[in-house]
Amino acid sequence: MYQELFMDQQQEEPRDNPMGLASMVTGILSLLTGCCPFSGFFFGGLAVLFAALSKVEFRLCGQGKIGLFTGLGGLILGSAALVWWLRLIF
Repeated sequence: MYQELFMDQQQEEPRDNPMGLASMVTGILSLLTGCCPFSGFFFGGLAVLFAALSKVEFRLCGQGKIGLFTGLGGLILGSAALVWWLRLIF
């Protein structure tokens, strides 16, 4: 009886995670604006921050994972664009 109740509680997924959704949206924005160095850093940093905040309340849900990976991709694209931009100037 106790094991059945404990198993049901573990399998419940949080249905509404606003920080995970915010992380996913800003992560996608960071990929779309990754060619611009500063906006890629801004949106990528926000996506990673929102993903970390979504893990505090709940487990890292699918939206949080997508936001984390797309945010990291946006940070990488933003840093590559910054290097390319600085190389053009100097």
